[in-house]
Amino acid sequence: MIAVFMPQNFAGLPGGFMPYGAAAMFSSIPFAMFAFGGTRVIPDYAEEMKNPQRDLPLAVLLVVIGQTLVYVLFAVAYVASLNWGIFGVKPGDWADLTMITSAYNPVMFIAGKYSLTYLLVIATIVGILGPFVVGYIYLGAGSRVLFSMYRSKYVGARVGEIHERYAIPYWALIIFGLAGLVLALLSPIPTVYTIIEEAVVAGYLGFSVIPVSLVVSRKQGGLSGVYRVPAPAIIGALAFIFATWIIYWSGWPATPYGVLLVFVLSIIFGVIYRVKAGLKNSIWYIVYMLVMVLMTYIGQTAGGPMPILKFPWDMVTVTILAIVFYVWGGIYSGLPKPYETPPTKS
Repeated sequence: MIAVFMPQNFAGLPGGFMPYGAAAMFSSIPFAMFAFGGTRVIPDYAEEMKNPQRDLPLAVLLVVIGQTLVYVLFAVAYVASLNWGIFGVKPGDWADLTMITSAYNPVMFIAGKYSLTYLLVIATIVGILGPFVVGYIYLGAGSRVLFSMYRSKYVGARVGEIHERYAIPYWALIIFGLAGLVLALLSPIPTVYTIIEEAVVAGYLGFSVIPVSLVVSRKQGGLSGVYRVPAPAIIGALAFIFATWIIYWSGWPATPYGVLLVFVLSIIFGVIYRVKAGLKNSIWYIVYMLVMVLMTYIGQTAGGPMPILKFPWDMVTVTILAIVFYVWGGIYSGLPKPYETPPTKS
């Protein structure tokens, strides 16, 4: 913003502040929510916190506030830096700017156009360190997720083994790392930008289970001595609705791709570890994912091939469906009592 700032880009162009309408704005939200996906790894490390009752909610809140400030400033800087003539784009033709994200890192592209060497160096360093740091954090978080799956009796005892010296679930770490390496090497996706929507769908399909789990846990009696969310039924319902919106806004074909990914991985885990229990309790979730695929196919906001359900009625329908599945999953499909935690081996 110090080097280039063009305030007329915010309201002085054809179409005004929101040139493509509310539906287009909703469709872009999944890209923004990708940035907030990192908050989900904080609870994965909760068991290693000294005071999780205080530190966990505080950490999530501070991360969300910090991320919001960073990405709002980034968005402002990006919009204000657009010199349409230099980029060879007609003023106000925002759709044509996709050539920046489809072939370049936006910051590096802008730095190169304006000959900002220092910004180019910073963007290069961040571009190298960023994925490494993110991968390092998610590797640790993913291994702890596998460890929790062992506690829920979904995977074998070896996954739950703790290293005597480093006190980490080392087999879970190895399995998660190898799985990530295989996906990275075999993925046909050419750039990170085209995989973002699929990652958002898969991530928020996982997020959608959390508010349902909250309500079920309270029905089971909950856990004593831990942080208790106030008004869990209301907060859980809102969280489930918001997650459903994001899945729907991710659109076609991102949603069916994300659902397919979840299905394939679930089947693989089920076959390898012979998971049979709980199928009846998970029917609501299977139907929920299939219904979301159908909604993205027929909903206007999702950009499906048969948009017979127009905006805003598609959003009304998705909201009602979210409430139905929340009640089905949280009230009628929850297990009557929690799993018994198996012993941890070293």
